[in-house]
Amino acid sequence: MPIHPDWQELYQSFIKEYGEDEGESKFYAYCKSNSIDYTKPKPKEEGFRWLGEVEIADIPKKNLVKFRALHPIKTFHPEEWPSIREYLEEELIRSARTLTDKPLGIDHETGIPDPYKVLASEYEDGAVEGLAYAPDEIIQKIRDGKIRHCSVEFNWRTLENVNGAAPKGIIFSRLDFLEKYEPGDPFSTIEIFEATGKSLLYADIVAELKRRGVPVE
Repeated sequence: MPIHPDWQELYQSFIKEYGEDEGESKFYAYCKSNSIDYTKPKPKEEGFRWLGEVEIADIPKKNLVKFRALHPIKTFHPEEWPSIREYLEEELIRSARTLTDKPLGIDHETGIPDPYKVLASEYEDGAVEGLAYAPDEIIQKIRDGKIRHCSVEFNWRTLENVNGAAPKGIIFSRLDFLEKYEPGDPFSTIEIFEATGKSLLYADIVAELKRRGVPVE
């Protein structure tokens, strides 16, 4: 059956990683294990309702990005242990807010220094999502399409055998922008944040940035 254009990027990522025959097989297996109908468009994900609306007049809006970092999904990391990881929704719900205030990095190699960091995070509409304050060079790469995905680093308390190793007691430690590597979660996204209106959350963010001596617009 034909693969809908919405899933072509995911399909090509498997082909690139494993070669045409094995990649195609792994793509179909991945879709089956995650109940994905690759013949239909991706479901519309609204998300970010918890952020509310923001007053854009007094925050560094050009440096704000929103992200969807991790879904309840099975991921494959052949070069790491455990190589197959099953992320359970109940664990992501409990752990999502631990990503707030955590640092940023690039490709799990280079750290991005303060004051740039995750400003807020939550679990909504099937994903750990949030808002981050990023430097100009990252913003430009997102605009240029060089950075389209993100990934998270975390520690766990235990691993449970659930169709792979399911991390339990997750505490997130960093959000990384991916430029060179394919994401473990192919549904992860990173976008420039656009907002209007007013929110106490953002008033708090602005106050914190100013307290740290960060110039805001």
